[in-house]
Order: sequence, then C-alpha cells, then structure tokens
Amino acid sequence: IKLEAEGKFRRRNDPNQEPLSDRERAELTENIQRAEKELLEQAKQNKKLREQAKNVVSDPIAIDVRVWTIMITIVTSIMLVVGRYGFVQHASTLMVAAFTFMSVANLCALHTTAQWAISWSDIWNGLSFQIPDGNGLATALATFGIIGVGASELVAYPYWCLEKGYARAAGLRNNTDAWAFRARGWFRVLRWDCWASMGVYTFATIAFYLTGATVLHRASMNPGDEQLIPTLLEMYRPVFGAAAEWIFLFGAFAVLYSTFFVASAGNARMAADALKVFGVPGVRDDGDVKRWTKYLSGAIPIIAMLIYFANPKPVSLVMISGLAQAIMLPMLGFAALYYRYYRCDPRLKPGIVWTAFLWISFGGLLLTGVWGVYINWSKLSVLLFP
Repeated sequence: IKLEAEGKFRRRNDPNQEPLSDRERAELTENIQRAEKELLEQAKQNKKLREQAKNVVSDPIAIDVRVWTIMITIVTSIMLVVGRYGFVQHASTLMVAAFTFMSVANLCALHTTAQWAISWSDIWNGLSFQIPDGNGLATALATFGIIGVGASELVAYPYWCLEKGYARAAGLRNNTDAWAFRARGWFRVLRWDCWASMGVYTFATIAFYLTGATVLHRASMNPGDEQLIPTLLEMYRPVFGAAAEWIFLFGAFAVLYSTFFVASAGNARMAADALKVFGVPGVRDDGDVKRWTKYLSGAIPIIAMLIYFANPKPVSLVMISGLAQAIMLPMLGFAALYYRYYRCDPRLKPGIVWTAFLWISFGGLLLTGVWGVYINWSKLSVLLFP
C-alpha cells in the first residue's frame, strides 16, 4: 500500500500525469487507514501471544505432561527392577528401525521438490570449516557427547556383553591355546558390533541432520525449550502433511525412551560397581552389587523425573547432559588405554596401527572435553554455584 501511495503521489506531482481525483485520494486514505488498523490488531494479537507465552514459562509443565512423566517413570522403574529387558529391547529395535526408515524416505522425498532439494553446493558449504555465530561451537561440543554412540552407550555396552554371555562363552582366562582361540573369536564379534553400530548411527545421523538443515534452517526455525516437539516435527510436515505429528511422536518415543531405559540401566550398574570399588560399607561382593543395582535401577528414573520437574527445559537439559558426556568421554578413553597396556592378555593385544588409532581417539576426546569445559565454564558455574 505504501508503494502504491508513493506511485500515485508521484503521478500527482508529475506535470505529464493527471493529478489524483478526490475519489482516488479518498480510496488511498481509506486503504492506508485499513492497513494501520490491521497492523494494530496484529500487534495486539502478538502482545496477547507473548503474554500467554510468559504464562506458559511461569508454569512450564502442563498437567498432562506431569501425568505422562510420572507414568513413564513408574513403568520404567518397575521394569528395570524386575528385569523385563527383552520386550523393551526388541520393541525399541523395531520402532527405531521403522522411524529411521521413514526419516530416510522423508529426506529422499524432500530432495525431489524444488523448494527443499539439497544441492552439492549445500553439501560443500556444510563440510567447510566454518563455525556458526553465537553458541555454535558450544552446541557442537555438547552434542559431540551424545551423537552416535555416546558416553552412556559406551558405559552400558560392556554390561550388555556380560549379561548376554560374551565372557561366559569365552570361559575363564587361562594359558591354553583353546581359550585364546575362543577369546579372539569373541573379539571378532565385538568388532562386528562396533562396525555395524557405526554404520547405522552414522547413516541415521546424516539423514536426521540433512533433514533438519533442509527444513528448519531454511525456515529459520530453532528448537527451543517450550516449542521443542512442535518445531522438530516440522521436518516431516512438507512430505507427510497432517500425519507428520503422529509419525514424529512415534519416532521420538521410540528413540528417546529406549535411550532413557538403556541409560538408566547402564548408570545403575556403573554406580553399583562404583560403590564396591570405593569401599562403601555394605557393598562387598557380587550379591551386594546386584542388590544395589536393583535399588539404583528404581531410583535413577525417579531422580531424572525430579530434575525435569525442577528445571523443565528439555533442550537445556539435553545440552547439559551432552556436555557432561563429552567430559566423560576422555575418561573412558583413558580407561581403554589402561586396559590396553596393563590388563589385556598379550595374545589379544591390538597391533601398532590400532594402538595408534586408540591414542588419536583419546587425544580427540581429551581435547573436546577440556575445550567444552573451557567455553562453557560460565554456564557450568551458574549451574554448580547458583
């Protein structure tokens, strides 16, 4: 309307053009007044939405969210204490596989459209050595601890191997060639586990990342604490339309709940072992460790629930957890080096090449952990010393 008005006024002042008539002037004035009224109404509506948002932030957890959180926590604690792992393992595997397949199909479908297609220039730009403005580096370091196989999975995997019978099948270590043959065979199984998981999580992570970069980045949408789920599901809306919400909620539940379940189980076992290692009274043998594992399996989900109720900001909590796991990764790297040089049977020690890779990996993990603490110290100090 402003451009239209400027054009008409220029025409009025142009001696070669006829001046505005009274009707045109009245119509122009009416249009300007209507636009001002619409803008004013929009401003009032925006103010109302901001006030509603403030009310949501002041009481950030709705009743239904509290109920679902409590229900999931109770069910998880009971299953962990009772030991119903098989159902969760198989169901989570199927659901995560289905959601991953739909995410890859969603990315392929996006690429066939003119608006959301990914070009090679986009790929090269993403691979360039650039750091986004703001908290880009801090975000990258925080997510480093949880993308792919994070610290929680690395802690839980040895317990999973033990409870699946890997070590029991190999037998107690002895000096016979038969034991060394069996142990090397189970080491090959471990390598297959590692290579297969690396292939799956790398492929899935690339698909999720490209989908987010394609939709959310181009639409200038940044997931926040209060609008995390509504923002993330927009990645699937261009292809799946109204069904995107249900598809994303299905996938989010499969991925996040399996992570919550496995992390709680692994952390309970690690904490129970730590009680024995630190010489806590009442935790002396394997029976005591198993008993405390059950106690902690029931308690850890409840602790997580209370933390969420105290600080109901999922994005912030995920970033804090990711940073904590990034700090923990060099500790796991040091443990791997210790076992490599002091606890590994000489017949099973890796060669020079893999040992070099182990040192390189440890150096990268150490650098990431130290740098993550350095650039996030101000945030950590507020959390640790409020």
